[in-house]
Amino acid sequence: MSSKKLYIPVLGIIANTNRQILLIQRNNPESIYSHLKWAFPGGEIEFGEHPNETLIREIREEVGIEIDPIEDALFIENHVFTVSSTQVILLCYPALYKSGVLDYSKDSEILNAKWFNIEDIDYNVCLPKTKEILEKALKHI
Repeated sequence: MSSKKLYIPVLGIIANTNRQILLIQRNNPESIYSHLKWAFPGGEIEFGEHPNETLIREIREEVGIEIDPIEDALFIENHVFTVSSTQVILLCYPALYKSGVLDYSKDSEILNAKWFNIEDIDYNVCLPKTKEILEKALKHI
């Protein structure tokens, strides 16, 4: 019997001044679901940390930039991977790029990071729910 897993990451749907969206390419060979897939940056909440603080910290650690989360635009997405008995509850923050240069060299779980024009995003190579999450976030950024 497999054990059930629950993850609650915070994601940043980040737009720059050109209305491009930041995506990162995951490097996780152990995961058939996420390896080489493009996704929104973010990560797990540390105990005692507010999700807003998590997002700012994770974005700084993962890609080296500063952002402004749009706190009153936070929304939740849910995804269940039935094969692996894993549920992911995503805390999604639309956010605006503030400063810094993309640098993902310190994070071994990221193969690439870049700004995409919205019409150039290929959702076939993205994690599930990427299109739905982006559509919701675009109302706020």
